[in-house]
Amino acid sequence: PRDSLSYCCTVARRIQRMTEDHPGRICTVNFERLCNAPHDVARQVANFINAAIDEDVLTWFSDLVGQRTPAIDRHQDIEPNSFAPDDLNFVATLGYEMEKIVSQSNS
Repeated sequence: PRDSLSYCCTVARRIQRMTEDHPGRICTVNFERLCNAPHDVARQVANFINAAIDEDVLTWFSDLVGQRTPAIDRHQDIEPNSFAPDDLNFVATLGYEMEKIVSQSNS
């Protein structure tokens, strides 16, 4: 888990830098938001590429994603000290609710 999170944080930091270096040219999609609100995310991507999207397509996509939604918050079952504190802090800056895990890893 530690290496996986570290890798994800490295990739996310790079994406953040690229987005800052190329404003308006990169559309990022939050995986959890995609799973929880696929209709909204599909519309976000369509708007980004200036494409019209039919309501039937949005419904189809939402149904498709809804059938394959993986477990979100799967990190809750992993010992907090398995993660590097810097990675946990970075993940928190992305808007994930990591306070409980961060406080547990510092105790």
